Amino acid sequence: MSDLYSIMDKEEYKSPGQLVAALLADRGWTKKTLAIILGVDESLVSKTVSNVRKVDASTAIIFEEVFDVPAVRFLSLQKDYDLAVARIESTRTPRDKCVQN
Repeated sequence: MSDLYSIMDKEEYKSPGQLVAALLADRGWTKKTLAIILGVDESLVSKTVSNVRKVDASTAIIFEEVFDVPAVRFLSLQKDYDLAVARIESTRTPRDKCVQN
C-alpha cells in the first residue's frame, strides 16, 4: 500500500470519484468490495467513482472513516468539480442553452 498522504495530496485528482478510484486501487479493492464494506449497492459506488453521484457531507464522513482521509478533502474536490462543470456549461452559447432545456 502506498503512502496515504501521497495519494491524498496529489493535485491530479479533479473529482472525488478520481480520489476514491485511486484509494480503491491502492488497497487492491474493487467497487464491489467497497459496496460490501459500506453495505450499499455496487451501483452507488460506481456512480460515485464515475462522478454521476455527488459526494455530500454524509458520504464524505463515511469515506473519511473507511479511507482515513479527511472528509473535507472529498467535499473540496466535489466543490471544485461542480464549479468546473458549471463554468464549462456557462460557456455554451445562448442557443445551446435553449436547446438543452
